[in-house]
Amino acid sequence: MAHFLQISKASVSIALRQMREQGLIEVEQDGNLQFTAEGKRRAELLSGRVLFFCRMLTGAGVEPALALKDAVAFSWEMSDASYEAFRKIAADAAQEA
Repeated sequence: MAHFLQISKASVSIALRQMREQGLIEVEQDGNLQFTAEGKRRAELLSGRVLFFCRMLTGAGVEPALALKDAVAFSWEMSDASYEAFRKIAADAAQEA
């Protein structure tokens, strides 16, 4: 995970600890991670955001691997209000086309 996201293993450990503390994941006895119902819901929302931004970026000519990396970064950090504003801009542009 750390290699794919190009972040440190410590950052992954911190994020997993925070997710566990927030009740988003559970660690099974064998060490596997399992989403809770809330974790799955939030992961699905995040996945939708990543897909939205990845499509926007690749549609604008960004190389797919870079578009995915940037889409993950945008999606993780962006507030709900800003994401909804981007969706509105995209929907308005689609209607004008």
